[in-house]
Amino acid sequence: MWHTAEIVKIFKKITNGYGYEVYQDKKKCVALCNDLLADYSAEKNIMQMLFQAGLGEAMRDVPFKSKSELKMGLSNIDKFLIAQAIESSVRDEVLDVIKQTFALNGAGLEAKSAYQPVISRTFNDIHFKLLLPVIKEFSDRVDASFKFIYKDNQEEIDTVLEKCIITDRFGKEHSSHMDYALLSNGKTKEVTISVPVESRKIYVADAGVEFVFLCSNNKKISVFYHTDSSRKSMLKKVEVCQMTSVEHSRMIDIVNLILKTVDDEQKSEKTTDTDTNNGENEETQTFESYTAYTSSDISEYSDALHKEIFYLKQGKGKKYKIVNGNRLNVSDKGIFTYSFEMETELHLPDDAPVVVETFDGLRAVGSVLACEDFEMILLFR
Repeated sequence: MWHTAEIVKIFKKITNGYGYEVYQDKKKCVALCNDLLADYSAEKNIMQMLFQAGLGEAMRDVPFKSKSELKMGLSNIDKFLIAQAIESSVRDEVLDVIKQTFALNGAGLEAKSAYQPVISRTFNDIHFKLLLPVIKEFSDRVDASFKFIYKDNQEEIDTVLEKCIITDRFGKEHSSHMDYALLSNGKTKEVTISVPVESRKIYVADAGVEFVFLCSNNKKISVFYHTDSSRKSMLKKVEVCQMTSVEHSRMIDIVNLILKTVDDEQKSEKTTDTDTNNGENEETQTFESYTAYTSSDISEYSDALHKEIFYLKQGKGKKYKIVNGNRLNVSDKGIFTYSFEMETELHLPDDAPVVVETFDGLRAVGSVLACEDFEMILLFR
């Protein structure tokens, strides 16, 4: 979820300072995003990439003075976003920012809907609070664990944890799948929810973490955290809005599914005769079957890696053409992050060493941060 209100204020500030024509200046827009959106890394990276790709040209009709201009303008921008293969959820966020920033009063913005969230930075106005979540990374998943604490409340409210969404610093969303938790009224509970690693690695440093709760009082509550470079989380905001009929039906389905699962597990426990000794033997055999890695294995791997890096430095190895380089970030330690597009589909493992050589003969040694399909993100020191 984007920091929409904050981003809108920043773009209005840009407009007031430079005028609408600034959005036709690609380089200036990229630089302004880098400076003014520094506190919102996901939004900054996406907006920089979009302006670099030509968003300003798609925005040539701003400001929108009427409903018809607004409709046509948003349609053109949406087509541009689709052409850039931007995910639908991110497209919606970008369009919302454009709409709120550049639609003049005459364009007839809709009145605030009952389904729009009420935003707070505390748990004061809801029936529960969460202790700061702990984020743990595994090879196949990321676990988010927290303590759910009901507060004294006159109203009895049951709550369902529907999902967890992690938005990494590149704007890529990763969501849990059917990992629900039923949080009964008045009870405190330790909760762990898993987000599976699917098409690409989940970068949890400098990421947004959202927990979505569906409540029996017909409210949907989203709690947002931000993780720093050490994976520690801090509360950003709490959003409360009315549930839609679809969300209400989903909550009922989730509760029924959880209750059925619990019932099936209880029946299974009653009918299964477990042999404790056999179980212990099986556990021992499984443990003993794990592969043991020795220091010589690690040394051999390290030597092979250094040989590969030296091989690449000599200008050997397979070459691929990369284009449209864009600097995404510079860390305090002087590590540069760049994104590139490729003319051929390529998949490289994370941390694979690479050498980038320009037509001018400049060379830089780096490593792969992410590589998938026609996009590559590299680190240079």
